[in-house]
Amino acid sequence: MVVGFLLEEPVGFGVAVLSIIVGGRLGYVFFYNFGYFLHNPLEIFAVWQGGMSFHGGLIGSILGLLIFCRKYKIEYLQIADLFAIISPMGIFFGRLANFINLELYGRPTEGNFGFIFPNDPLLLPRHPSQLYEGIFEGLFITIALLLLARYTKIQDKRGALSGLFLVLYAIARAIIENFREPDAHLGEFDLILFSATMGQLLSLPIMALGLFVIFRKRS
Repeated sequence: MVVGFLLEEPVGFGVAVLSIIVGGRLGYVFFYNFGYFLHNPLEIFAVWQGGMSFHGGLIGSILGLLIFCRKYKIEYLQIADLFAIISPMGIFFGRLANFINLELYGRPTEGNFGFIFPNDPLLLPRHPSQLYEGIFEGLFITIALLLLARYTKIQDKRGALSGLFLVLYAIARAIIENFREPDAHLGEFDLILFSATMGQLLSLPIMALGLFVIFRKRS
């Protein structure tokens, strides 16, 4: 019934799409290039020039879904669990598009599986990190959640699938960031004992949120 309602209700689809786009763009603005957009605020609306953040899109989708569920009096976690199973395949196809568009390529590698991206000014063999992300953040998480939903009773605990998706994504993103070329204007952040990219830092609160959803007390 819930799935049918979402498919038939254009408002729900519109809210989902708009919240992802707005969240993804604002996430990129604030997380990745705030200084530039602070001095060029009109460029925020130039989405055709690229610049979207998955973490921002995730935040936007969470808020958009919350507004939608409150308006139509639908249980939030029930819908969130549904989207948790669907969303990873969106990540898979999105990363595949990144690879085809020759963007967000990886760090240099001496391995035999390195790709030379023609738009790389150094023309070095690099990790196809877009494919790594598509496989581990998208395909593998989809398979894992589908198997759990099919063969376990995880769906009896509302929010468990959603929380698990967040945790698995955060872990996969943090690992794959080691193969992805950091943003040139950001580089890596030197912490006390190690260096981290912005993607890794943003994955920490995502993991914390996922663990909270999984282990929160249920009435």
